[in-house]
Formats: sequence, C-alpha cells, structure tokens
Amino acid sequence: MSRDRFNQALEHSLELPQAFDDYRRRWGPLQAQGLLAQIAEDKFTRKVSEPLRQRLRESFQTLWGDRFPNRRGQWYALENSPLGKAIQEEFLRFRGGSALQIAVWDDSGPQKMCLF
Repeated sequence: MSRDRFNQALEHSLELPQAFDDYRRRWGPLQAQGLLAQIAEDKFTRKVSEPLRQRLRESFQTLWGDRFPNRRGQWYALENSPLGKAIQEEFLRFRGGSALQIAVWDDSGPQKMCLF
C-alpha cells in the first residue's frame, strides 16, 4: 500500500481531533480549585503560601466569576471515588508536574512572595 493511500485510509477511519472551545470556561475553574488545593496540601508551606493562594483566588474569581467558588465543593467531592481521584490526578498533571512555575520568597520587604 502506498503512503498516500495509507494516509487516506487513516483519515477516513479515524476521527479527527475535536476542538472543545468551551474547555477553559467549563473545566478551568475546577482545575484552578485543584491547583489551590495542591498548594495548600503541604502543611510545611501552607502558612507561607497563603498570600500567594489569596492572590490566585482573587485572579481566578475575576476570570471566572461565580463559576470559580462553585467548583470548590465539586473538586473535593471527586475525592470520594477512585474515578474521581483519577480525574483529579489528570487535572493536576495536565499542565505539568508542578502546580507552580516559580515562586520567590523575599523576607526583606512588604511583598513576601512573588509568583512568576
């Protein structure tokens, strides 16, 4: 079979990737709640990360409005089943291995933490 004919057969038999235009609005607030939960999970850094979490909450609230706080309970409800836990893991893994790209603590000034 020629390469062209093989490619045509693949295109004909497989569904093309679908764009989900509403992904950010629908799943973004839930994923953001997961990010906040992940940052708060570490008892050692929880107190230090509170200013960061507050700034993120404010940004997420501005971005998603009422959809953001409404997803908090949904995030924690996912913990009640193996499937829900798997969904949480995928949400947190979706953007990479870490919840943060970089955070810098500076105890010398009024701004204790910066997120980059």
